[in-house]
Amino acid sequence: MNKNNQNKPNIIWFMIDSMRNEFLNEFGSDNERTFLDELIAQGVSFTNCQSMAPFTIVSMGAKLTGCYPATTGLDGWLKKDPMKAIDQNCITMIDILKYNGYYNCLYTDSPYGIYLPGDSFDVYHTQEGCKNFPIDSYINHKGPKFAFVCFDVIHDSCCVNSDHFGSEDFKQNVVATAHYVKEYYEKMKTGNDLILITSDHGMRCYDDFKGPKYAGENTTGRYLTEKTTHSSFNIVWKGNVKPQKINNLCRSVDIMPTLINLLGFECPNTNGISLIPLMNEESVNEKYAFSMTGWSVTHPFTAGAWMAKDEQYKLVKYEVKKGFKKDYVYELFDYINDKEEEHDLKDEMPQKFDELKKQMDLCFFTPKSILELYAENSFDYQPILEYRNTHINKDVEAYVDGIIKNVWQKKTRKTFLLRYLKNEIRRIIKYYLMGKYNM
Repeated sequence: MNKNNQNKPNIIWFMIDSMRNEFLNEFGSDNERTFLDELIAQGVSFTNCQSMAPFTIVSMGAKLTGCYPATTGLDGWLKKDPMKAIDQNCITMIDILKYNGYYNCLYTDSPYGIYLPGDSFDVYHTQEGCKNFPIDSYINHKGPKFAFVCFDVIHDSCCVNSDHFGSEDFKQNVVATAHYVKEYYEKMKTGNDLILITSDHGMRCYDDFKGPKYAGENTTGRYLTEKTTHSSFNIVWKGNVKPQKINNLCRSVDIMPTLINLLGFECPNTNGISLIPLMNEESVNEKYAFSMTGWSVTHPFTAGAWMAKDEQYKLVKYEVKKGFKKDYVYELFDYINDKEEEHDLKDEMPQKFDELKKQMDLCFFTPKSILELYAENSFDYQPILEYRNTHINKDVEAYVDGIIKNVWQKKTRKTFLLRYLKNEIRRIIKYYLMGKYNM
């Protein structure tokens, strides 16, 4: 435990739900240049970061634990209690910060929080809308502190207007979000700040694709296209992090070890790796990235999908539902040169197919428990776990339980489950009466 608080940076994580780099001026867009662009320009940007999923719960679980869903157990969107679905032995980024003396705050305009336990948070606040987050508790705290500040402006606008949400709409929502980032940054900055700016995943626009295959693509991704599975990942720490753009393939599970290692704290070596060598113009042993809709029932009207990729090719496994039975099909794409992903290469490139299928199976279908991973890497998790369990804020615990019971279980989850069941009945009838099935 590092309780010496001298010179520890304060940390502000701006999580911009569904943001895509291509709509930021800093990354080449013709969109107006905002404060967000200027802030990102002062740090390192990992421009080829793969999200673990095109939706929040699995994506954020990977970011905050450094682990794949098969390890954490946080592999689905409609869990009865997402906060407790995660393996209780799993150490999160928030746990490590708490253990090392940080005061942890969460502010989000999503009524569901971030789908992770509130165990190591000292403040946990959710609300509708981004205005007037009650950040005084963060501002007034004198020791090292961490704030997770989430904005759903882009996500909510796209979901509400999905049939006609286009590129220009995306740009306008990026500008609107940038105003909130500036507002809270100016109020929360201290002069010794490490700023993390990410999205959780991408979000499609109706004008992204011209081919017929993706005409029915969901806003957050049915087919795991590049538009929906990338994550913005930027770190700003003036005087400590060199401003640069790094295009090497990396993953959302790498965010936790990179941040924790930057701070000089011990971090478990699980599925993610530290990207500090890339920041020092060195190499890392990382060739593959992954994403999934999988077992999540992300959207009630679609079956599951899993993806493994390297820096040029991606293999996607689709679930096909035929009545009461399930089958699976695979497609292999050169996603660099085939943007619409129209040409299936699995028969032309059997070696590449076998290579990526092996990696997919290891990631999603050959799970290792978190304790196995800790044992393999000789990581002593017990002190952090014991500290977390003996320093739980009871008010935060009660608040999070209230969110789950009153907002999630009684309202949103119930609505989606009913939609899912109705769709399943409709799908089965269509198959047996008309021979039609979903892929």
